[in-house]
Amino acid sequence: MPKLLPESDQLIRLQLLLSLFRPVPPEWFTDANEPPPQPPVEALECYTYAELVDAWSDTRDEPDGKKGALVWQESIDVAFSLMLSVIASTKQQGAQLWLRVIGPPGSAKSSLCLAVEACQEYVKALSMLTGFHSGQGGNDLWSELDGKCCVINEGDMLVTAPNRDQTLAQMRDSWTGKVTAHYRNGVSYTRTGLRIPFIVAGTMTLRRLNRSAAGDRFLDIQLEEDNKVRGPAGTNLKLLKHIFSMEMEDGLAESDGKPESQSSAEQLFATRKTVGYIKYIRETLVKDLNRIVIPEWVPLACVQLAQLIAHMRARPDDKGEEHETEVELENRLVKQLGRLARCLALVLNKPAIDSEVMRRVAKVAHDTCRGTTFRTAKTLIKGPLDSSGIATRCGYTTVTARAAIQILLNIGWIKADTVTLESGAKGVRKGVYRLAPSAQTLMAKLRLLLNPQQETLANAAQTHLS
Repeated sequence: MPKLLPESDQLIRLQLLLSLFRPVPPEWFTDANEPPPQPPVEALECYTYAELVDAWSDTRDEPDGKKGALVWQESIDVAFSLMLSVIASTKQQGAQLWLRVIGPPGSAKSSLCLAVEACQEYVKALSMLTGFHSGQGGNDLWSELDGKCCVINEGDMLVTAPNRDQTLAQMRDSWTGKVTAHYRNGVSYTRTGLRIPFIVAGTMTLRRLNRSAAGDRFLDIQLEEDNKVRGPAGTNLKLLKHIFSMEMEDGLAESDGKPESQSSAEQLFATRKTVGYIKYIRETLVKDLNRIVIPEWVPLACVQLAQLIAHMRARPDDKGEEHETEVELENRLVKQLGRLARCLALVLNKPAIDSEVMRRVAKVAHDTCRGTTFRTAKTLIKGPLDSSGIATRCGYTTVTARAAIQILLNIGWIKADTVTLESGAKGVRKGVYRLAPSAQTLMAKLRLLLNPQQETLANAAQTHLS
């Protein structure tokens, strides 16, 4: 039998043995294939929207110009201000703002999304999305997203995802701020008080997400004014040469694998300014929301835009009667547009909702309305037409034109055109249609809000005449 060491020696040896142990590294508890978390982008102070735009804008072709991240254009400016407004609305009570940013490839969608995503404290980026709930207790996304704006940069994946309907149903369910899940393994939970605005960016494919797929929760902004296929004659050669020049300079730098080396110095600077402005919005600026003045004409404008969107998004139920077309109530839209207008004024550093703010809100209404019925209605502004005339003007087939006419008839937006006979009696021109007076009023209001200078010129002319 071995001789035991004295107790004091045993203790010394035990201490020596324990000194050889080290805590298990935290990375051992993570998936070996999981990449390390990216360090947050350091924010740069930014207190005005004008300062932020200046950080982005490339003006090297202009006298005394400077390098920048993007050739700043009107459609980019409107889309960016709207994205920031959605982020500003995150914690405010009431109807949530959900925005779809739609544009062709190369229209700067990704650049804008990546910039706002860099503010990890207030924005959460999602790419590979298989659902928001989880049957493993505590692993759902809702708690992680709450209080942040969720940005889905590649939104087209939602359209083609095999679990699309389930994912979008979960997203739609969160609109009220309350979600509940029950699983057969006994896991169940309820999340309440959620505030999660969504920004989804993608191509025209996103418009396939109709009412049944949460499409009616979203407002739209189109990055390109004209979505037609353009020939060489319609191309802005000066702009493309400018972009080529920017790329030649940026391409001289090499990437060393670090996040900051993936973008140009100008892009990184603009991103850091964006992070700084988002932090300023969420932490300071939103406290001034109640100080934004709302002129008397704004509520009616929001109501009329809401009515326009509600009617232009109307579609017959796929399984319903052919002549039954349901128009959504404008309640939610009025709330969304009002909230958007106030948050836009805040983001643009305006003390009141003015014509410029409402011009951007009207652009959202216009882009949300886009579709065959809206284009048909705009065509009928110029005068009565039959289905063949509409098809020719819009580039539709006769079948598509007739389907749009049927929807517009169902919602009372068009009427059969009338003609005065030689006898003085009124006759109906069979198959020829014109806009109803109420529709003309809403379309005229949209045009006026999109072009506020027209009203200014009209008022000036009237004053001169009087």
